[in-house]
Amino acid sequence: MTYTLDPEQFGLYGMSTKLDEVPDELPEGFCLFIAEPDPNNSQIVISNPVLLSPTVTFGSEAQAGSIYPNPLPNVYQGYQMLVSGRYVYGAETSINLDGYAYGENVHYQYNLDLAHESVLEKQFITKIWAKLKIENLLALYYSYLPDSAEAQALKDQIIEVSLDYGVMSPFTAFSGTDPDDPPIDNEDDTLGPSLNKDYVLKGNFPNPFNPETTIQFTVNNDLHALVKVKIYNLRGQVVRTLALHTNGKGDYEVLWDGNDNLGRLQPSAIYFYVIDFGHAQLSGKMIMSK
Repeated sequence: MTYTLDPEQFGLYGMSTKLDEVPDELPEGFCLFIAEPDPNNSQIVISNPVLLSPTVTFGSEAQAGSIYPNPLPNVYQGYQMLVSGRYVYGAETSINLDGYAYGENVHYQYNLDLAHESVLEKQFITKIWAKLKIENLLALYYSYLPDSAEAQALKDQIIEVSLDYGVMSPFTAFSGTDPDDPPIDNEDDTLGPSLNKDYVLKGNFPNPFNPETTIQFTVNNDLHALVKVKIYNLRGQVVRTLALHTNGKGDYEVLWDGNDNLGRLQPSAIYFYVIDFGHAQLSGKMIMSK
């Protein structure tokens, strides 16, 4: 079960190509910096809030559960929020989204008709759910010491989900089509040295940092896409979303200035980032120390 808010409901607030054109005051808004190989073509997309501190509930008919992401991210104009979960019974039910915007309570309700049986052309939805679950487990993983029993148990869960659903994770890579092919493991704080060698994480530098750090990776295929870099705190909340366009093979980097999506400087703490290529992920841990 995967539900996406209709993007046509949310219009784009504004776009700028210069850092100095960002408004000094962006009340509860969202600012996404999209880096380009040519800095003069970089863009800043500015959006107003639609739903902040959102929660989701489903009608009792479907007995829905295992809903991700958890917690839900804030929703801004021009952006989709992808919610994926599992259910027991196919039935007509409702999804309720609650939160606030501009100091007012906001409520959205949608009616859903959940399928009673598997639909072949929608099997990709299970991969979406698995990908979101892995991100949730990574947030928990980074809250423990790497050698702890808790971290190892979470790592095992990530590997299991990755192999069961055929979704590459920072701990696994698939070489060939053999489903029994073992995962590639790496015990370093920077996880997943390669995924079929298509993507290589070079880490973030400096680390520890104050307050800026640069996340670097290499693309070894012909990927032309918008790649998002999500930065999480240890509560599993998305602190900042960055993005950049890849133009095939090459080395790429994106700067995190230590601020969240509202432009607020974050405290000294451990953070982790997930580089999302759509079909694959890389992740690493970093420490802000002031």
